[in-house]
Amino acid sequence: MIHLITLSSRITLLIFMALYTMIAFIALRRKTSKKRRARLYIYQNFLMFLLIADANVVLFANSQDFRYLLALVMEVALMFSILMLYNQIYPEVERSLVNFLTVLLSIGLIIMSRLSLDRFMHQYLIALLGLGISIGIPAIIRKFPNLDQLVWGYAGIGIVLLAIVFLIGTREYGAKLSISLAGFSFQPTEFVKISFVLYFAAALSRLKKTDSPVKLLAILGIACLHLLILAASKDLGAASIFFVVMVGILYAWSGNLLILIGGFGMIGVGLVLLSTVFAHVSDRLMAWLHPLKYVEDQGYQVSQSLFAIAGGSWFGSGLLQGMPEKIPVVAKDFVFAAISEELGALFAICLLFLCISCFIMMMNVAMKVRRPFFKLTAVGLGTAYGFQLLLSVGGVIRFIPSTGVTFPLISYGGSSLISSMILFSIIEGIYLVEGEDRRSEEA
Repeated sequence: MIHLITLSSRITLLIFMALYTMIAFIALRRKTSKKRRARLYIYQNFLMFLLIADANVVLFANSQDFRYLLALVMEVALMFSILMLYNQIYPEVERSLVNFLTVLLSIGLIIMSRLSLDRFMHQYLIALLGLGISIGIPAIIRKFPNLDQLVWGYAGIGIVLLAIVFLIGTREYGAKLSISLAGFSFQPTEFVKISFVLYFAAALSRLKKTDSPVKLLAILGIACLHLLILAASKDLGAASIFFVVMVGILYAWSGNLLILIGGFGMIGVGLVLLSTVFAHVSDRLMAWLHPLKYVEDQGYQVSQSLFAIAGGSWFGSGLLQGMPEKIPVVAKDFVFAAISEELGALFAICLLFLCISCFIMMMNVAMKVRRPFFKLTAVGLGTAYGFQLLLSVGGVIRFIPSTGVTFPLISYGGSSLISSMILFSIIEGIYLVEGEDRRSEEA
């Protein structure tokens, strides 16, 4: 019986995920009416709850651990609370983004409970904290429309936090990433990513194209100072995200395509140069180029990830039937490999398409916004989300060298989870302000 439940869940979980993803793209179509879109979002919520129930029942059936049934109730309660709070407090909220937030968070909690119930509980409590912090952000954005005036406040917060990490941060895998205080560890860089977007968007939105080039150079200089501190801390994954965000916002502000071309060209050149300076970057390059050759050393993590993905095949081995624990740091950097192994490559592909549709929706919001600061902020946050996703998944499947970047909303880690929830809330706030502007004009 247990074997039958596990076997059938490989198909049912995939069906729920595939339908959810398909609906996400249907809702993105311009031809889809507002009324039909609302119905589609309800269907998505129903599929998400089926996904949570199916996964936790399988986990309970295979382990006979009643804590998985408790986890089922807790996850349903959390997702229902998020949906109700956003929809009740902000009736005009962008429902698709709320749905993206809940389904990605639910998948993250499912895979955390499979890997470790202790990690699940920690991640769950962090999600509750993140909800408490992020739920009020749209209201703050609506209440204070002149947030673009805090240019130097955003820059100061970011530089100070990065400097603290550089000076007293804990070194992990060759880079200074976190700060430990009173037994708690957090990564300020995850939050500086948001303050950096706010700084650069605010500075450029207040800069006229007729202003002296010196002003633009000063703005770029402060932005590059963030990158230099990250490089000194050897946190090159975060540095690459900051750089791509800077390029994306600068392109959105100027409309010059050469900025995009030159920016991405500089990433390739920088990777080659950094590999000659930092030993851990060189190790990751070797692991990327020849994982099996260095399988006992630098290439062990990447090799185990590829073995897990291959072992899961198209439909996965089933929850609790694989061996994701063999992958070092699987809950953080390589969570996508665990998903691929036990839920299958098809499920993982659906997850990727779902994240892509989320990125598209973020950019849709950015394109509709007319206030320069909010437009550039939405572009920057969407770019940060999309590029972080590329780095996380790309490192797991050996598309690019591993950078140690987390999968937004799914990977284990409090700082990453809270900052991702804040990111979604800021975009929701921007969407609400734009809607109010349009309605006031029409009135």
